[in-house]
Amino acid sequence: MATRERRSRRRRLPPDEGRRALLEAGRDHLYENPLGEPLDHVRVTDIVSRMGLSIGAVYHYWESQDDYRDDLLELLLSPEQLPAVQQAGIAVAKAAETDPPFEELVRTAAMISYEGLATPPERERLILALMAYGDREIDDRLGTQSREVSHRWAELFSVWFPTYGLEPRPPFTYESLAVVLMALVQGMNVRRNVDPNSVEGELAAGWDLFSSAALAFVIAASRPTTSGADPAAGDRTLWDLARRVLPRRSPAQ
Repeated sequence: MATRERRSRRRRLPPDEGRRALLEAGRDHLYENPLGEPLDHVRVTDIVSRMGLSIGAVYHYWESQDDYRDDLLELLLSPEQLPAVQQAGIAVAKAAETDPPFEELVRTAAMISYEGLATPPERERLILALMAYGDREIDDRLGTQSREVSHRWAELFSVWFPTYGLEPRPPFTYESLAVVLMALVQGMNVRRNVDPNSVEGELAAGWDLFSSAALAFVIAASRPTTSGADPAAGDRTLWDLARRVLPRRSPAQ
């Protein structure tokens, strides 16, 4: 008699362990397949419908739906979709006509930058969704957009800091100042979308949470161009400033 091959029994997990393992497997699957193909839900029929046009209007410019999606993605990730730096430059130049203190220029630029991300509010959610695809090409385009916008902020800083006798405090540069402030405003805007009560309102008259945080960072990351006016000694770096202004822990008695 032929020996019947026994089927191996699948391993059974304890209830708690099994539930956790299934959830973790689902998590890993979502990490690998977060949203399907980028812009796959964009259909040209929906676009022409909202505009009251025929489908031929799209194919007059694009040969296929995929070609339309490619150009749409290019538009979405253009630096011109984030115009706050240009708006801030105009507003700062106008405010400077009255010779305000430097912190007022910081507040003006910060508030324009922060409110700029809220108009329209759907834009930030879309950017987060595009990041979730994990698509290398999209990530590269997002990086290019961010670098170009931060470069424009850096150019604005390089104009106005010297006007007030300021320069970046090493190790910071105008470029790294812009990178940090952009990251701060983007993070604050995400928090505003999911937990608005934690970031809304004023901390002091005319100063919201983001503009206050931006000013605190600028104070630490800049220094007077003349060493005599700088509270930091030595090479006047960030760490020299920290050693001068931050108290040291007293030895245990």
